[in-house]
Amino acid sequence: MVQEVGFTSHDRGRLRRVVSDVDLRMLGPIEVLDSAGEALKLPGARPRGLLALLAVNAPSVISTDAIVEAIWGDEEVAKPEAALHMAISLLRSALGDEVIATQPGGYRLELPSTNTDLSRFRTHIHRGQQLQTLGHPNAACESYRQGLAQWRGPALTDLRQFDFAERAAAELEEERIAAVEALMESMLAAGPHAQVDGELYGRVATVPYRERLWQLLMLALYRSGRQAEALEVYKDLRTRLGDELGIEPWPDLADLEERILLH
Repeated sequence: MVQEVGFTSHDRGRLRRVVSDVDLRMLGPIEVLDSAGEALKLPGARPRGLLALLAVNAPSVISTDAIVEAIWGDEEVAKPEAALHMAISLLRSALGDEVIATQPGGYRLELPSTNTDLSRFRTHIHRGQQLQTLGHPNAACESYRQGLAQWRGPALTDLRQFDFAERAAAELEEERIAAVEALMESMLAAGPHAQVDGELYGRVATVPYRERLWQLLMLALYRSGRQAEALEVYKDLRTRLGDELGIEPWPDLADLEERILLH
């Protein structure tokens, strides 16, 4: 088993004094901030992977067997439970004993939901959806932007050696893109449309095969009085999908093109 980097007694004493209010961030490289906003020193890759595993599954209890499988995988470990206990001990030294709770058969992250960027992201997005449904697009836009502001980059980008982190990152990225689409829809409902199409051009460049974003861009251009440009966007998308993927745009896009042609 690869030995993980630990802490000196001085480090443990210092960290225990500042863990009463920590903030866990995983929408980017994983990091933990203390109550003063300073980054805590985290142990090696496996303890950090364990922390991420507990975080993305919070508040569920993760069994000992599931943790060992996710963090050590097929690696030959003479005493897997002892290795797990060491990783838990290192994390508790960094974060405080109360942050990771021992449960029958496993462990659970005990942080309040407001103390993780993932929970804050989801809370803001859910609030945005409610406001959008109630017909308050400007307020919905603000809530969506607050949620998306929690992201610092690709989720768990420093832990992709773990299969669970790769899967979780893909699922979280899907949530992020869905939130971007919801933001664009609210912006389109609120206007002005010229501002929307400007932002949408940047969004479709980063997610080129997300057809809903292309549909919103066509609508924004049309509502800005730029019918020819909206039709050109559809033509460009159709060419790209055909050349690169060998497929046609989805039927709703073709229907939108026809409606734009007919004003």
